[in-house]
Amino acid sequence: MFASFWRVDSKHASNTYALIDRVGFIAAMKAEHSIQLMCRVLGVSRSGFHAW
Repeated sequence: MFASFWRVDSKHASNTYALIDRVGFIAAMKAEHSIQLMCRVLGVSRSGFHAW
């Protein structure tokens, strides 16, 4: 499961898809890890995550 969130082919994926993967990972792991920490590490704003 973890590897699927990190597959980003720079030739075919836009930044939007990469962001969706990161936000999806945060959503999937929020019961196990702090949203604040994951947002900081993955470069996603907390307000952007909650708006998604």
